[in-house]
Amino acid sequence: MYYKSEIFRFHQHIMTFICLEDLPINHSVLHETLNSEYRRPNDKISYMAQKGELISLVKGYYALGNPKQRNLYLAYNTANTIYGASYISRYTALSYYGLLSDGIRTIESMTTKRPKVVTNKLGQFSYVHLSEKVFHIGIKSINVSPISTFLIASPEKALCDLIWTTKNITFSTYQDMIYFLEEDQRIDLSLFEHADREIFEECLEYGPRPRLIKHLVRLCKEYK
Repeated sequence: MYYKSEIFRFHQHIMTFICLEDLPINHSVLHETLNSEYRRPNDKISYMAQKGELISLVKGYYALGNPKQRNLYLAYNTANTIYGASYISRYTALSYYGLLSDGIRTIESMTTKRPKVVTNKLGQFSYVHLSEKVFHIGIKSINVSPISTFLIASPEKALCDLIWTTKNITFSTYQDMIYFLEEDQRIDLSLFEHADREIFEECLEYGPRPRLIKHLVRLCKEYK
């Protein structure tokens, strides 16, 4: 175990196999678990937060203190939890699939709600608005453990989300699209060798900027 605090008492009460390092923890779960051992569980939660044994993420959610350096599973689960409905996308998803040459710090997500930025001790979480018409397309569920699952865009959907939500795109030609992806965004075009063309086609049918998404369909055809 990585920690020597009382927090592992309720760790055992919940389930012995749960890896809490990868999960945001709801205040009500903490309260219910600590209630059997402490007369004033809310005071205990506040004390643990002051001692650094718990990290406040947003109101009502915590993470275990001193998480392993850059625990992406915790960050991704947190992104899904603290503002929803949402899923990981854009640069964060493309980086997860190894398609970006540059490192990514902000965790980017798509949401049908208004845009929002949340900053806590885990980092910065950015939420970009997306129409409900295309929100459901190309979302994958990644299982980390028996109870830890996060939602992330497929590579194809992450790319469409990026194109839909990048302001001031003025180009329209196929060659300009290749330059935008490879030079401006530094995206590995090997994505198109194994891409699911049906996702691009569904995005083309229902989403904005169809002239640009049509170039992605063409790239799929030419790379296969």
